[in-house]
Order: sequence, then structure tokens, then C-alpha cells
Amino acid sequence: MRILIADDHHLVRESLRFYVEKLSPNTKVYEAEDFESALKNAHKIKKLDLILLDLVMPGMNGFEGLEIMQTNFPNIPIALLSGTPIEEEKKEQLFSNKISYIAKNLKGEELLFAVQETAAGRVYSPKSSFEGEEHAFPNFTNRESSVVKLLAQGLKNSDIAAQLGITEITVKIHMGRIFKKLKVDNRLQASKKANELGWRALLLLDKTEKTANK
Repeated sequence: MRILIADDHHLVRESLRFYVEKLSPNTKVYEAEDFESALKNAHKIKKLDLILLDLVMPGMNGFEGLEIMQTNFPNIPIALLSGTPIEEEKKEQLFSNKISYIAKNLKGEELLFAVQETAAGRVYSPKSSFEGEEHAFPNFTNRESSVVKLLAQGLKNSDIAAQLGITEITVKIHMGRIFKKLKVDNRLQASKKANELGWRALLLLDKTEKTANK
């Protein structure tokens, strides 16, 4: 996947790059520090999959830059980045034009989800991640998240219990709640849906962060 991140703050670009590159080992991230260079780079990069545009940066002129980018690249998914809230009316206009809105203060998991959704051609909004929509992450507890990540790897209840240091009965209780939140009836369906929702990407991020902290 090829992604262009345009933001005039180096720290923001670096932070976004860190999380986005964990989405896939093959992800290639390109950067731009103003709208003019973003537009030039977008024309140069072959097979660009996603454009992330900062709302407030040199040359952007608010939503004018967004319109120019969308006009030039109507077939490339675009997400608008913002460090400050925007009016609900503006958000609705973005969504109706198939533009995702991504707040800069998103946590890693949510950011990965936003990028995945947008790159897949779906419109991400802050409301879409934990409210039970078709492609959304259910609102799992920390323990349920741990269980479902191991389930997505194909581990049995006994193996999950051993890894988490809990009993199999406790795992079964968590499984029942997970099935309910995923709206499935069995382990196979739960594992399939968990993987569709991107839990392998989150697992990759976990492993990478643990390795970096050693």
C-alpha cells in the first residue's frame, strides 16, 4: 500500500508514519510539508492508495485544497486530518463527498482502523469505530481484546487460558461476550469476523511495540 501524508508538522508526520507502517510490512509512506508539494508528489507517485491531508497547512486554504486534490485524483481515497474540531455540518459535507475525517489525537488502534477503512474505499468517521456498524471494532474490554486477538490466530481455549494466565472457564465466559458483540454464533464465525475487522493488524502493532520496548 502507498500512502501520502501531508502535514506541516514533522512530529505529526513521524507519528502517523509510525502507526501506518505497522498496518502492513509492505506499506510505503511518502511525506509532504505543504499543499503544493503534496499535489506534486501525488502526481509523481504511481499507484497511490491513500492521501492524508492536514486541514491547516501552507497552501491548503482550508477546504479549497481538499477540493483541488479530489478533483485531480477522484479515484484515490482521501482523508482530512485535523488537530481541532470542525463543525458537524462540515463533517457531513465531507462524508457525503466520500472524504474521511481523522482527528490527530486518535490512539494507535483507532488510527489504524481509520486508515484501513479509508484505503478500502469506505468513509471513516469518529462515530464509526465503536458503535456496532458493519465494519466497526466492537467495544471490547482490555481482557476481551486480548482473548479475541488470540482467537484470531486460531488458538484453542486451553491455549488462550495458558497465555493469559486465566482458567478455561473464564475464557468461555469472555467468548460468550465476544460472540454477542461480534453478533456471531460460534468460534469459526468469530475468528473470521475478527480478522475481517483487522485484529491481525493490531496484533502486529502489539508485537512491534513490545520488541521496541525490550
